[in-house]
Amino acid sequence: MSRFVSSGLLVGLLAMTAPAVSVATPVYSDFMADIQNVIYFGSGVLTGAPDDGGAFLSNTYDPPTLLGHITAGFSTGLIDGAGVDIVIHDAYENEPASNEFADIFVSSDGSAFTYLGAYGNGINSFDLNGVFGGTVSYVKIVNTSTVNSPDIDAFQGNYAGTAPVPEPATCLLLGAGLVAAAGRRLRKRA
Repeated sequence: MSRFVSSGLLVGLLAMTAPAVSVATPVYSDFMADIQNVIYFGSGVLTGAPDDGGAFLSNTYDPPTLLGHITAGFSTGLIDGAGVDIVIHDAYENEPASNEFADIFVSSDGSAFTYLGAYGNGINSFDLNGVFGGTVSYVKIVNTSTVNSPDIDAFQGNYAGTAPVPEPATCLLLGAGLVAAAGRRLRKRA
């Protein structure tokens, strides 16, 4: 009986501390933290799923005179998953045109940003692997093109950070193991 209780306690503890498994489920930015020098077009909406509306990253139409930037926020933080973690949706093409360039940065707190990669020449998806180890709550795109401004529609994360939630049976098994261990210890003292 003692081995069964000890095994149950061990299994329960392992199940309670198991890491969350990340599954690719698109999560879109749900708030804008900072926007400067942009021109809105179409819906002008940058949160939620792509809708062919958004903002040009400049204060004028092409060529830009002042380069713009947008910082998108995710209430549900993003984590590193298998493959592509972040996608920046271009409004008029599936991916940025060859003359639209920007730098992408990520942050967990909205103040200290880490360079993630260059947007442009068909590249609009990024992997956090080895670049950023924390939970991403902010994605910033900064226009670097003096020819054409990127036309941004939406910010997408593929892996939302979630804490593991133990199932009720695991909690009962852990509880039974703890009660049995406490009872066994009390009996040894008596």
